[in-house]
Amino acid sequence: EVARRLGVSVGTAARALRELEEEGVVEARPRKGSFAVGEGLRRGGLEELREAGRRGLGPGFSAEELRREGFVFFAGSHDLALELLRMRACAKLHLPFEALFVGSLRGLFMLEEGRARISGAHLPDPETGAFNISYVKMLFPGREMALVNLGLREQGLMVRKGNPKGISGLADLGREDVIFAGRRRGCGTRIILDLELRKMGMKPSEIRGFEMELSTHLEVAAAVAGGAADAGMGIRAAALMFGLDFIPILWERYDLVLPAESLKERAFEALFEELCSLEMRRRIESLGGYRTEKTGEVIIIS
Repeated sequence: EVARRLGVSVGTAARALRELEEEGVVEARPRKGSFAVGEGLRRGGLEELREAGRRGLGPGFSAEELRREGFVFFAGSHDLALELLRMRACAKLHLPFEALFVGSLRGLFMLEEGRARISGAHLPDPETGAFNISYVKMLFPGREMALVNLGLREQGLMVRKGNPKGISGLADLGREDVIFAGRRRGCGTRIILDLELRKMGMKPSEIRGFEMELSTHLEVAAAVAGGAADAGMGIRAAALMFGLDFIPILWERYDLVLPAESLKERAFEALFEELCSLEMRRRIESLGGYRTEKTGEVIIIS
């Protein structure tokens, strides 16, 4: 179809798509199509992202279960502060709170499809650097949505204690003696890394282990701590939990995403009141690599 529309040979179109996939601009799924990620936002990839939201979604609850009074089903990016909030909600607020960690993009797709009540994302716009807003506007056109900040997180490279390979930054990931623990496509950390590599002129194919698709920050930290990899991209809190050294790269915004009308529901009112409490903020900051000056801040997008 691409070849026909552009008036080129199928081989030329196939080579171009492979090159774009290698650069992280598109994600190709066998028999499920291709869609744009990261830099693709700037190249007219918004509709491709939207269409991808209708394919290959993860498991979820039925519409009847999601409508259950007070039930909170989260699908989105993995986060340790969110796990704290979920445990607190279950124990103190007695809220039935289930979480499925499927990555930022897949979580938003599930929210759009009505297969989750709330999502969590840390997706940077490649042009403006702002987190999450452009993705939410694209996926929920004409619908009023709310972004509630969970916290600011420090992303960087996790390496073994003492940094035996002498890794100092992303450029060292291209070394032959360094094995990297890669993240699942479509997750915010992977998209951030793709963008950072592109700024440096590096390709994912230059990095050993980039093809790994680990699901969470803790899985990456465990891979590094266990010797399966020399480095992995993740949050400082995960590195601290596994006794790893950490090389900071950037601070990012992690937002909870939900329909604006849901803010008036008792379950979400109680949840966000707890999130904004002094005790909860202290617990989040105690994880390390979190800042809470924006926690609870609400941005309405329409």
